[in-house]
Amino acid sequence: FNAVRNNVKSLLLTERGERLMQPSMGLNLKKYLFEPLNNDLKMTIENEIAETFAFWLPFVNIVEIEINMAVDASDIGRNKIDISLTFNINQTQNYFDTVNVTIGIQCKLFK
Repeated sequence: FNAVRNNVKSLLLTERGERLMQPSMGLNLKKYLFEPLNNDLKMTIENEIAETFAFWLPFVNIVEIEINMAVDASDIGRNKIDISLTFNINQTQNYFDTVNVTIGIQCKLFK
């Protein structure tokens, strides 16, 4: 189960084009960092994750995806997407696990 958990986390953190011999592996989540978070954007991100997992990790069943972005003043200059993905493995329906990752770019503000 740890290997599957690591694969899930790695796939979420891999940017498409980053893997030399597998350039189509990964997600393009960084392109959403500067977009305002609304229901349409959440749905787009969820669909991209679901499609990528169906291709690269077809034995993983996504149960729930929770997406949050920086919204308050303390997060100015910290563009990030927090993703919480709950999943199980097709062969073991009773086992559930959750992986939390942050996709982001941290900018320094100059005074």
